[in-house]
Amino acid sequence: MNLKTLLPIVLVLTLVSGGELTAQQPAVPDKYRDLYETLASKLADTSRAFDRLSTSASAPTFGVELTAANGNRGPVLLEPRARGSVRVNLDAFKEIGVSGVTIASMYPMFCKGFAHAEEYLDFYKFCVTEARQRGFKVHFKVGEAFHDPVHGHLPVAEFYKELTAERFMREKRQMIEITLRELQPDYLTVANEPDTSAMNTGLDFSPDNFIRYVRAFTKDLPRGTTKVGAGAGTWSPLTYWQKLAPEPSVDYLDMHIYPINREYLTERPLEVAALAKKHHKFLIIGEGWLYKSRDGELGKGGTGYVTLYARDIFAFWEPLDAEFIRALAKFSRGEDVEYMSLFWVNLLYGNVDYAPALDAKSAGELQQLAVRAAVPNIVARKPSPTGAAYRQVIRGR
Repeated sequence: MNLKTLLPIVLVLTLVSGGELTAQQPAVPDKYRDLYETLASKLADTSRAFDRLSTSASAPTFGVELTAANGNRGPVLLEPRARGSVRVNLDAFKEIGVSGVTIASMYPMFCKGFAHAEEYLDFYKFCVTEARQRGFKVHFKVGEAFHDPVHGHLPVAEFYKELTAERFMREKRQMIEITLRELQPDYLTVANEPDTSAMNTGLDFSPDNFIRYVRAFTKDLPRGTTKVGAGAGTWSPLTYWQKLAPEPSVDYLDMHIYPINREYLTERPLEVAALAKKHHKFLIIGEGWLYKSRDGELGKGGTGYVTLYARDIFAFWEPLDAEFIRALAKFSRGEDVEYMSLFWVNLLYGNVDYAPALDAKSAGELQQLAVRAAVPNIVARKPSPTGAAYRQVIRGR
């Protein structure tokens, strides 16, 4: 039997919590079978390639995204229950074994003139304090808010209206300085995913302009012990990384790894790692999760990111998600990645069994189903098979 035909079967039979065999994994629906097999084959090729990397003496700090504190949630973060949710999530993370947490704020949450700026800052002070009390390193991000109805709930429409590059650089620099002064995270990513930033702000994020923004955010920045970095998705052209790596005010390069199509996992991370070494930069993976996309679904005219994110919720993907996590860990240990974080933390605790009736639900409804499936397990500190796989990776197994 051809290896590419056999591989999806093997992956389905592999229990992600420790390599034992089971026949309990949900069947892959016909509508996703071609995608599943393509991703399985790609992950197998990647795993073999990363097996050739030398394992570094020190393991990365493994982390997860504190999505309960994501700035795109907007005013919900100011409700009393948000702080309880943060505590419960951090306690669950500790059980999995991570030693770092990633927290995403959104420009202009701390800026003068933005509604509830002081309250948002106080909330993030709380998050950082709670994380440190549990011994976590803190990776903090200052991004730009989404506008779609599923993910974008921070009211930025008026603030972003007629936004100019000059005002953007001035105000976001102000927020970055406040972050460093008041929160003092271990890592601070000031810019990432230029294509996403362009979509959210309407500004030009071509490579030259991206570097212009990074310089405005980082030049002569009083940072104390915080490492300051920037980056892009591995789907962005290599030009972004080639321009960013030599920047003297950037301490580290921050990769976001989602699609594994084309060269986005097999080549780009290795190219970025080489640039980091050449220019004496630290390397981190600030976000990672397996994007469930066919080649033709990417880019302009493809399937929207909201729809693609909603695919993640189904339990039949678990073996591939676990294999993706193992691939990132192999890369991280082989290329001296200092910090590696996974994004969709709710899927480390729960997911949804696929049924054809779910095809009629919207992307937002599907994602809420996954959240509801995860919450009881987060409270009980009971990881899903994907979460158990991450725990095994952290333990070096």
